[in-house]
Amino acid sequence: MGDAAHAPLPTSGQVACQALEDAWHLVRVLEKYDDLEYALTAFYQQRIDKTSASQRVGRQVAQKIFTTAADTNETPALGISAQQLVTLWMQGLSN
Repeated sequence: MGDAAHAPLPTSGQVACQALEDAWHLVRVLEKYDDLEYALTAFYQQRIDKTSASQRVGRQVAQKIFTTAADTNETPALGISAQQLVTLWMQGLSN
């Protein structure tokens, strides 16, 4: 579900994670709301920010991984700290 809905790059390491998060959030909104259309809208609103951010970070990581020093005249570096990735990946999971 997550892969089809969000199409993360394989380098992001988030394909299965986002699918599991989608399933978890979807179950919660379906239990909370009787109206399916409203539930799906609520689900979308809950997930769009994080999944968009995940896609952006995945693209940035892939660009850094696959860009060579010859392409940029500089040494490739991720520029993303482990703590920034933890913060992104854990967003919305504290409930």
